[in-house]
Amino acid sequence: MQIAPSQNQSVLAMPVHGQSLLSLPKIELSPKTASKIQELHQEENKKSKNLFSLLVKNSDYRNISISGINALLHALAMVTNFTMKKKNQGLKKFLNDAAFFCTRWIAPISSYGSAALEAFENKRGIEGLIKLVPPLLLPTVGDANIDAVFGLVNALNQPYDLVSDRLKEKAKTDTELAEKLKSGNSSFKENRQMIFNEFKNYLSDFKQGKLKFWDHGIYFLNCSLILAGSIPMLLFGRNDRNSTFAKSLGFLRNLGGIFGDLGFVLGGENKSIYKFIIGVMCSISAIANIGKRWVSEDMSKILIHLGSALDVSAYALWNVFNSKNAKERAALATT
Repeated sequence: MQIAPSQNQSVLAMPVHGQSLLSLPKIELSPKTASKIQELHQEENKKSKNLFSLLVKNSDYRNISISGINALLHALAMVTNFTMKKKNQGLKKFLNDAAFFCTRWIAPISSYGSAALEAFENKRGIEGLIKLVPPLLLPTVGDANIDAVFGLVNALNQPYDLVSDRLKEKAKTDTELAEKLKSGNSSFKENRQMIFNEFKNYLSDFKQGKLKFWDHGIYFLNCSLILAGSIPMLLFGRNDRNSTFAKSLGFLRNLGGIFGDLGFVLGGENKSIYKFIIGVMCSISAIANIGKRWVSEDMSKILIHLGSALDVSAYALWNVFNSKNAKERAALATT
Protein backbone atom coordinates (compact mmCIF):
# COMPACT_ATOMS: atom_id res chain seq x y z
CA MET A 1 0.00 0.00 0.00
CA GLN A 2 1.44 3.30 -1.08
CA ILE A 3 1.03 6.23 1.27
CA ALA A 4 0.23 9.49 -0.52
CA PRO A 5 2.66 12.29 0.24
CA SER A 6 1.41 15.07 2.53
CA GLN A 7 0.52 18.44 1.08
CA ASN A 8 3.71 19.97 2.48
CA GLN A 9 5.83 17.21 0.97
CA SER A 10 4.10 17.71 -2.39
CA VAL A 11 4.89 21.40 -2.33
CA LEU A 12 8.51 20.79 -1.43
CA ALA A 13 8.77 18.20 -4.18
CA MET A 14 7.66 20.71 -6.83
CA PRO A 15 10.52 21.59 -9.16
CA VAL A 16 12.18 24.94 -8.70
CA HIS A 17 14.61 25.78 -11.50
CA GLY A 18 14.60 22.09 -12.38
CA GLN A 19 15.30 20.89 -8.82
CA SER A 20 12.91 20.09 -5.99
CA LEU A 21 13.33 21.81 -2.62
CA LEU A 22 13.66 18.39 -1.01
CA SER A 23 16.76 17.69 -3.04
CA LEU A 24 18.44 21.04 -2.29
CA PRO A 25 21.45 20.80 0.02
CA LYS A 26 20.94 21.88 3.63
CA ILE A 27 22.63 25.08 4.69
CA GLU A 28 25.10 24.42 7.46
CA LEU A 29 25.96 27.40 9.69
CA SER A 30 29.39 27.68 11.18
CA PRO A 31 29.51 27.66 15.00
CA LYS A 32 30.68 31.28 14.93
CA THR A 33 27.75 32.41 12.72
CA ALA A 34 25.24 30.43 14.78
CA SER A 35 26.65 32.00 17.95
CA LYS A 36 26.29 35.51 16.51
CA ILE A 37 22.67 34.86 15.52
CA GLN A 38 21.94 33.55 19.01
CA GLU A 39 23.56 36.64 20.55
CA LEU A 40 21.39 38.91 18.36
CA HIS A 41 18.25 37.09 19.50
CA GLN A 42 19.35 37.39 23.14
CA GLU A 43 20.03 41.12 22.69
CA GLU A 44 16.58 41.68 21.18
CA ASN A 45 14.93 39.77 24.03
CA LYS A 46 16.98 41.75 26.57
CA LYS A 47 15.95 45.07 24.98
CA SER A 48 12.28 44.06 25.09
CA LYS A 49 12.56 43.06 28.74
CA ASN A 50 14.45 46.27 29.61
CA LEU A 51 11.83 48.40 27.85
CA PHE A 52 9.03 46.66 29.71
CA SER A 53 10.94 47.01 32.98
CA LEU A 54 11.46 50.74 32.36
CA LEU A 55 7.77 51.26 31.64
CA VAL A 56 6.80 49.46 34.85
CA LYS A 57 9.47 50.69 37.27
CA ASN A 58 10.66 54.08 35.98
CA SER A 59 7.87 56.63 36.46
CA ASP A 60 9.67 59.36 34.48
CA TYR A 61 10.16 57.08 31.48
CA ARG A 62 6.58 55.81 31.68
CA ASN A 63 5.06 59.28 31.99
CA ILE A 64 7.15 60.70 29.17
CA SER A 65 6.27 57.75 26.91
CA ILE A 66 2.54 58.01 27.61
CA SER A 67 2.64 61.80 27.26
CA GLY A 68 4.35 61.41 23.89
CA ILE A 69 1.66 59.01 22.65
CA ASN A 70 -1.08 61.27 24.05
CA ALA A 71 0.38 64.36 22.37
CA LEU A 72 0.70 62.48 19.06
CA LEU A 73 -2.93 61.35 19.20
CA HIS A 74 -4.12 64.93 19.82
CA ALA A 75 -1.90 66.22 17.00
CA LEU A 76 -3.27 63.62 14.57
CA ALA A 77 -6.85 64.36 15.68
CA MET A 78 -6.24 68.10 15.14
CA VAL A 79 -4.88 67.51 11.62
CA THR A 80 -7.72 65.18 10.59
CA ASN A 81 -10.36 67.55 11.99
CA PHE A 82 -8.77 70.41 10.03
CA THR A 83 -8.16 68.63 6.72
CA MET A 84 -11.06 66.14 6.61
CA LYS A 85 -14.07 68.23 7.49
CA LYS A 86 -16.70 66.10 5.72
CA LYS A 87 -14.91 62.83 5.00
CA ASN A 88 -13.30 59.94 6.85
CA GLN A 89 -15.68 60.39 9.77
CA GLY A 90 -14.68 56.96 11.11
CA LEU A 91 -11.00 57.93 11.29
CA LYS A 92 -11.83 61.29 12.85
CA LYS A 93 -14.00 59.66 15.51
CA PHE A 94 -11.37 57.02 16.25
CA LEU A 95 -8.59 59.59 16.75
CA ASN A 96 -10.85 61.90 18.79
CA ASP A 97 -11.92 59.05 21.07
CA ALA A 98 -8.40 57.64 21.39
CA ALA A 99 -6.87 61.04 22.25
CA PHE A 100 -9.45 61.88 24.90
CA PHE A 101 -9.45 58.34 26.33
CA CYS A 102 -5.70 58.65 26.84
CA THR A 103 -6.09 62.15 28.34
CA ARG A 104 -8.98 61.21 30.66
CA TRP A 105 -7.92 57.76 31.80
CA ILE A 106 -4.53 56.35 30.84
CA ALA A 107 -2.31 59.41 31.34
CA PRO A 108 -3.80 60.69 34.64
CA ILE A 109 -3.95 57.24 36.25
CA SER A 110 -0.39 56.43 35.20
CA SER A 111 1.09 59.82 36.09
CA TYR A 112 -0.99 61.49 38.80
CA GLY A 113 -2.37 58.25 40.18
CA SER A 114 1.05 56.70 40.77
CA ALA A 115 2.33 60.02 42.20
CA ALA A 116 -0.63 60.12 44.62
CA LEU A 117 0.03 56.55 45.74
CA GLU A 118 3.70 57.35 46.39
CA ALA A 119 2.76 60.51 48.32
CA PHE A 120 0.30 58.66 50.57
CA GLU A 121 2.83 55.88 51.20
CA ASN A 122 5.29 58.52 52.44
CA LYS A 123 2.69 60.30 54.62
CA ARG A 124 2.51 63.37 52.32
CA GLY A 125 -1.27 63.66 52.50
CA ILE A 126 -1.69 67.14 50.98
CA GLU A 127 0.40 66.23 47.95
CA GLY A 128 -1.50 62.97 47.56
CA LEU A 129 -4.88 64.74 47.54
CA ILE A 130 -3.66 67.26 44.96
CA LYS A 131 -2.42 64.48 42.68
CA LEU A 132 -5.82 62.75 42.87
CA VAL A 133 -7.62 65.72 41.27
CA PRO A 134 -7.05 64.81 37.58
CA PRO A 135 -7.92 61.07 37.83
CA LEU A 136 -11.11 61.91 39.75
CA LEU A 137 -12.34 64.91 37.73
CA LEU A 138 -11.14 64.40 34.14
CA PRO A 139 -13.68 61.65 33.33
CA THR A 140 -16.54 63.92 34.48
CA VAL A 141 -15.99 67.03 32.31
CA GLY A 142 -16.68 67.92 28.69
CA ASP A 143 -13.85 68.16 26.18
CA ALA A 144 -13.80 71.96 26.38
CA ASN A 145 -13.23 71.93 30.16
CA ILE A 146 -10.30 69.56 30.43
CA ASP A 147 -8.09 72.63 30.84
CA ALA A 148 -10.12 73.66 33.92
CA VAL A 149 -9.10 70.40 35.65
CA PHE A 150 -5.43 70.85 34.86
CA GLY A 151 -5.72 74.50 35.86
CA LEU A 152 -7.11 73.53 39.25
CA VAL A 153 -4.38 70.98 39.99
CA ASN A 154 -1.66 73.40 38.86
CA ALA A 155 -3.05 76.20 41.02
CA LEU A 156 -2.97 73.87 44.03
CA ASN A 157 0.34 72.24 43.17
CA GLN A 158 2.23 75.51 42.59
CA PRO A 159 1.98 76.80 46.19
CA TYR A 160 2.72 73.32 47.52
CA ASP A 161 5.89 73.07 45.40
CA LEU A 162 7.02 76.56 46.44
CA VAL A 163 6.56 75.70 50.13
CA SER A 164 8.33 72.34 49.68
CA ASP A 165 11.25 74.06 47.97
CA ARG A 166 11.47 76.61 50.80
CA LEU A 167 11.61 73.83 53.37
CA LYS A 168 14.26 71.99 51.39
CA GLU A 169 16.43 75.09 51.08
CA LYS A 170 16.11 75.97 54.77
CA ALA A 171 16.93 72.40 55.78
CA LYS A 172 20.36 72.69 54.10
CA THR A 173 21.53 75.09 56.82
CA ASP A 174 19.09 74.29 59.63
CA THR A 175 19.72 70.88 61.19
CA GLU A 176 16.69 71.21 63.48
CA LEU A 177 14.42 71.80 60.50
CA ALA A 178 16.04 68.90 58.66
CA GLU A 179 15.16 66.63 61.57
CA LYS A 180 11.61 67.99 61.60
CA LEU A 181 11.29 67.26 57.88
CA LYS A 182 12.32 63.68 58.52
CA SER A 183 9.97 63.22 61.45
CA GLY A 184 7.22 65.16 59.65
CA ASN A 185 6.71 62.19 57.39
CA SER A 186 6.03 59.89 60.32
CA SER A 187 2.34 60.86 60.20
CA PHE A 188 -0.10 62.72 57.96
CA LYS A 189 -0.86 65.17 60.76
CA GLU A 190 2.76 66.21 61.32
CA ASN A 191 3.36 66.61 57.60
CA ARG A 192 0.18 68.68 57.19
CA GLN A 193 1.13 70.98 60.06
CA MET A 194 4.62 71.51 58.66
CA ILE A 195 3.27 72.45 55.21
CA PHE A 196 0.61 74.81 56.57
CA ASN A 197 3.03 76.52 58.98
CA GLU A 198 5.54 77.16 56.22
CA PHE A 199 2.75 78.41 53.94
CA LYS A 200 1.81 80.97 56.63
CA ASN A 201 5.47 82.06 56.77
CA TYR A 202 5.44 82.31 53.00
CA LEU A 203 2.38 84.59 53.03
CA SER A 204 3.96 86.72 55.76
CA ASP A 205 7.15 87.17 53.74
CA PHE A 206 5.08 88.12 50.69
CA LYS A 207 3.13 90.78 52.62
CA GLN A 208 6.37 92.23 53.97
CA GLY A 209 7.84 92.52 50.47
CA LYS A 210 10.60 89.97 51.08
CA LEU A 211 9.83 87.94 47.95
CA LYS A 212 10.77 88.81 44.38
CA PHE A 213 7.75 89.38 42.17
CA TRP A 214 8.82 87.18 39.22
CA ASP A 215 10.02 84.39 41.50
CA HIS A 216 7.04 84.30 43.85
CA GLY A 217 4.60 87.20 43.64
CA ILE A 218 3.49 86.37 40.09
CA TYR A 219 2.18 83.03 41.34
CA PHE A 220 -0.22 84.66 43.78
CA LEU A 221 -1.82 86.40 40.81
CA ASN A 222 -1.51 83.35 38.59
CA CYS A 223 -3.06 80.88 41.04
CA SER A 224 -5.82 83.27 42.14
CA LEU A 225 -7.01 83.80 38.56
CA ILE A 226 -6.86 80.09 37.74
CA LEU A 227 -8.85 79.14 40.83
CA ALA A 228 -11.39 81.91 40.16
CA GLY A 229 -11.96 80.48 36.69
CA SER A 230 -11.65 76.75 37.30
CA ILE A 231 -13.60 76.12 40.51
CA PRO A 232 -16.94 77.71 39.41
CA MET A 233 -16.60 76.04 36.00
CA LEU A 234 -16.12 72.61 37.53
CA LEU A 235 -18.96 73.15 40.00
CA PHE A 236 -21.59 74.62 37.69
CA GLY A 237 -20.55 74.25 34.04
CA ARG A 238 -18.60 71.04 33.50
CA ASN A 239 -20.05 70.47 30.03
CA ASP A 240 -20.47 74.13 29.07
CA ARG A 241 -18.37 75.51 26.25
CA ASN A 242 -19.61 78.77 24.77
CA SER A 243 -22.10 80.37 27.16
CA THR A 244 -21.25 83.78 28.63
CA PHE A 245 -20.57 82.00 31.93
CA ALA A 246 -18.09 79.60 30.29
CA LYS A 247 -16.42 82.31 28.20
CA SER A 248 -15.83 84.54 31.23
CA LEU A 249 -14.49 81.78 33.48
CA GLY A 250 -12.41 80.28 30.69
CA PHE A 251 -10.80 83.67 30.09
CA LEU A 252 -9.89 84.03 33.78
CA ARG A 253 -8.47 80.52 33.99
CA ASN A 254 -6.26 80.92 30.91
CA LEU A 255 -5.22 84.49 31.68
CA GLY A 256 -3.91 83.11 34.96
CA GLY A 257 -2.11 80.41 33.00
CA ILE A 258 -0.38 83.01 30.82
CA PHE A 259 0.80 84.92 33.92
CA GLY A 260 2.13 81.65 35.33
CA ASP A 261 3.99 80.94 32.09
CA LEU A 262 5.62 84.37 32.27
CA GLY A 263 6.70 83.69 35.84
CA PHE A 264 8.04 80.30 34.85
CA VAL A 265 10.16 81.76 32.04
CA LEU A 266 11.31 84.98 33.71
CA GLY A 267 11.52 83.90 37.35
CA GLY A 268 14.17 81.90 39.12
CA GLU A 269 17.90 81.90 38.74
CA ASN A 270 18.01 78.96 36.32
CA LYS A 271 16.90 80.31 32.96
CA SER A 272 17.17 77.90 30.05
CA ILE A 273 15.91 77.16 26.57
CA TYR A 274 13.78 74.37 28.06
CA LYS A 275 11.88 76.78 30.28
CA PHE A 276 11.42 79.18 27.38
CA ILE A 277 10.06 76.48 25.06
CA ILE A 278 7.71 75.11 27.74
CA GLY A 279 6.45 78.61 28.54
CA VAL A 280 5.79 79.43 24.89
CA MET A 281 3.98 76.12 24.31
CA CYS A 282 1.74 76.63 27.36
CA SER A 283 1.00 80.25 26.41
CA ILE A 284 -0.07 79.26 22.88
CA SER A 285 -2.23 76.55 24.43
CA ALA A 286 -3.83 79.12 26.77
CA ILE A 287 -4.69 81.37 23.81
CA ALA A 288 -6.18 78.39 21.95
CA ASN A 289 -8.21 77.49 25.06
CA ILE A 290 -9.63 81.01 25.21
CA GLY A 291 -10.46 80.97 21.50
CA LYS A 292 -12.21 77.58 21.57
CA ARG A 293 -15.20 79.15 23.35
CA TRP A 294 -15.78 81.81 20.68
CA VAL A 295 -15.74 79.73 17.48
CA SER A 296 -17.89 77.09 15.77
CA GLU A 297 -18.12 73.54 17.08
CA ASP A 298 -15.82 72.17 14.34
CA MET A 299 -13.19 74.85 14.85
CA SER A 300 -13.47 74.38 18.60
CA LYS A 301 -12.45 70.71 18.27
CA ILE A 302 -9.33 71.75 16.35
CA LEU A 303 -8.35 74.28 19.02
CA ILE A 304 -9.08 71.83 21.86
CA HIS A 305 -6.76 69.25 20.28
CA LEU A 306 -4.12 71.91 19.60
CA GLY A 307 -4.19 73.08 23.24
CA SER A 308 -4.11 69.52 24.55
CA ALA A 309 -1.21 68.49 22.29
CA LEU A 310 0.85 71.52 23.40
CA ASP A 311 0.02 71.09 27.09
CA VAL A 312 0.78 67.38 27.14
CA SER A 313 4.06 67.93 25.26
CA ALA A 314 5.01 70.71 27.67
CA TYR A 315 4.30 68.45 30.67
CA ALA A 316 6.52 65.75 29.14
CA LEU A 317 9.35 68.25 28.66
CA TRP A 318 8.83 69.50 32.21
CA ASN A 319 9.16 65.94 33.53
CA VAL A 320 12.50 65.65 31.75
CA PHE A 321 13.66 69.10 32.86
CA ASN A 322 12.52 68.74 36.48
CA SER A 323 13.15 65.05 37.15
CA LYS A 324 16.39 65.68 39.06
CA ASN A 325 14.74 68.26 41.33
CA ALA A 326 11.75 65.98 41.92
CA LYS A 327 14.02 63.09 42.89
CA GLU A 328 15.90 65.32 45.34
CA ARG A 329 12.60 66.32 47.02
CA ALA A 330 11.47 62.71 47.21
CA ALA A 331 14.81 61.60 48.68
CA LEU A 332 14.69 64.35 51.29
CA ALA A 333 11.11 63.48 52.20
CA THR A 334 11.81 59.78 52.65
CA THR A 335 15.14 59.92 54.49
